[in-house]
Amino acid sequence: MKKALFICTLLTVLVGCAIKQPPRATFKREHKENHYEKLFQQADSLFSVEYGL
Repeated sequence: MKKALFICTLLTVLVGCAIKQPPRATFKREHKENHYEKLFQQADSLFSVEYGL
């Protein structure tokens, strides 16, 4: 009985730790979006200066 309880507790802790980790792909995707957004803002400001808008 104690072994079964210990195994269930151990599995619960392992599953809980695995679920709380943030997905790494989401972080990379957000970084790329921010990078492209920054490039777009730079290009937009250069265009505005060039054509006086």
